[in-house]
Amino acid sequence: MEELFVAVQHFASTIGVLVTVLSRPLTKSENSELATAKRQHSLQKTPADKPSYLETTVEKKIIPRLVAQLANVKQRKLENISRLPLHLSARQISEFSILLLTKPYEECRDYALQLCHAGCSINEIYYSLAVDAARNLEYLWEADACTFGSSTIAIGHLQAILRELNPLFHTQGKLQTQTIGNALVVAAPGSQHSLGVFLLTENLIQHGWNVLPAAKITGAEILQTLKNSFFNFIAISIGSRKHWEELEDLIPSIRQASLNPQLHIMVGGALLKAQPELLSRSSADSCTTDLDAALKTAASLVK
Repeated sequence: MEELFVAVQHFASTIGVLVTVLSRPLTKSENSELATAKRQHSLQKTPADKPSYLETTVEKKIIPRLVAQLANVKQRKLENISRLPLHLSARQISEFSILLLTKPYEECRDYALQLCHAGCSINEIYYSLAVDAARNLEYLWEADACTFGSSTIAIGHLQAILRELNPLFHTQGKLQTQTIGNALVVAAPGSQHSLGVFLLTENLIQHGWNVLPAAKITGAEILQTLKNSFFNFIAISIGSRKHWEELEDLIPSIRQASLNPQLHIMVGGALLKAQPELLSRSSADSCTTDLDAALKTAASLVK
């Protein structure tokens, strides 16, 4: 047991991370497999020859099962998607997260389409599958279970899937034909991932907002944009603690540069989810870790 404990602690970026993401404890057989795998792994001749536990587990355990599930999935047209109710499970979200990290785009897309055809609503794909999968990817990266490059490619696959499903998202939603206001949606300067910007932008458009999104933007560019155009609010997505002070320093300048003296500054993103104590320390007008809350705040600005 002591050996197993050391293994789980040392390899939290692999087996431990996968178990956490799947939100369930190891069974006795899985504990036995883990102990056996560690003993076999320790017999490798050199560190350079040792595959990571994530690679071994994904290759031998998870991928074969997912490939078997996807074997009968063919290219299906969006108009044939079922309307039967289906609620996503933690396991399905975890499987999708692993596919994003390990398989080509087409297989990741087919998994999402398979869920749609099984009855998963497009809103659940956007609000649950995409958001939770992105959080899983961020967790795996922070735990050193995957590289920054692989997580970036995975996020790219995820955004491409959402763009492909975008027509269905707007068709099923109640798309407003009259613009109710102008919004600037940006990632905090220096941020690498832009999924939050994409999701909020698409939902604001569906709710009648005219949105200018900017996933890659500097502080100076934000200020210049606010000087040139009128916005009801600016939403800033932040995912890393290292960008917090820079953003806090930028907020007073945002207020000064805005053509709208009543500009509402909203801050959200993965950082606030991970460190909720920052919610009360932000100098923004509102902070949120929830997409629905952001939409409600936006709606309250134009009543």
